[in-house]
Amino acid sequence: MKKATLIIIIVFLLYQYKSFAQWHVVSFEVGIPAEVFLGNYNKIAVGDFVDANGRNTQHATDAGDEMTNQLFELENFEVLDRDNLQQILTEQNLGQTDIINENTAAELGEVIGSGVLVTGRIQADKFNTQINSKEVALVVNGCNIKKWREAKYSLNINLKILDVETSEVLLSKTLKAVDARETDKIYCCSYGGCGIPAFDENGMYKRCLGKISNDFKGLLAPYVTKTDIAFLKHSAYNDELRQALTFVQLEEYEEGIRLLRDITTIGKVAKKPKVQAQAFANLGLVQVYDKQYEEAKESLREAFILDSKETTYSNLIKLIDEQKEMDEEFARQMEILGE
Repeated sequence: MKKATLIIIIVFLLYQYKSFAQWHVVSFEVGIPAEVFLGNYNKIAVGDFVDANGRNTQHATDAGDEMTNQLFELENFEVLDRDNLQQILTEQNLGQTDIINENTAAELGEVIGSGVLVTGRIQADKFNTQINSKEVALVVNGCNIKKWREAKYSLNINLKILDVETSEVLLSKTLKAVDARETDKIYCCSYGGCGIPAFDENGMYKRCLGKISNDFKGLLAPYVTKTDIAFLKHSAYNDELRQALTFVQLEEYEEGIRLLRDITTIGKVAKKPKVQAQAFANLGLVQVYDKQYEEAKESLREAFILDSKETTYSNLIKLIDEQKEMDEEFARQMEILGE
């Protein structure tokens, strides 16, 4: 299921309306379903993680350990790490295997039954740093050159999740993380770096690995996140909008929606099609979050009829069904998990 759904695109599209004030930005909780829902499996086995050359390096081991830790946090599965798997294979007189990956998944399935196997390969693991310089107009102590250091760590890990009974690949996805930093620019006319500090390569690596492990967890389990929505302001209805959003922030959606609908009929609003269109768009956004999908479509259609040059409204109409599908899938997954 696509994650670039309505909630995310709303934020992107509405940020074209600049000069935000805090009062008209509302934070909503949004349920995100797992991309690969494993609620029908009881066991998750973590196999080998290797580097681009197939070697079990320290960074590959780190990656496997991080993914294992994330799985333990889910609490809905029996997690088998590589030590557990090797012990099980030995006890079943299957001997030791140097690699536990997609090629040995079927063998593993004979032992553990229904379950999935997670493996990974590091595709990119790079650290680059350099000192840059440029001439500036202002001269300080006879120097008109400023220097600074840039550093960038890139980490890409391809993850595979397989059904060990059928060897079906449930997911093959590359997760990527970049940590880019730069120092302050300082005057420096010497051939050296003028004491510009270096960056902690290992710290940048760990931040990248942490991001990927969090993204991995989000692939497998539904979760709740928050997104900020900036409603469209206008002097013709700002006072009424402020009152309506107060109820929305309290999750009293019925009253908030009633007040937002009233705004669309205010005389000075109804006389200006573009302003009235914005009022209908605000109404539609809250209706989406209250899961009134058909009503939200109708409000956004009204907005588009009033201001057909504003493609934001038509784009949002097209995405409401996707949002509904995402909400329903999230609810289904949570029900299966008993949460």
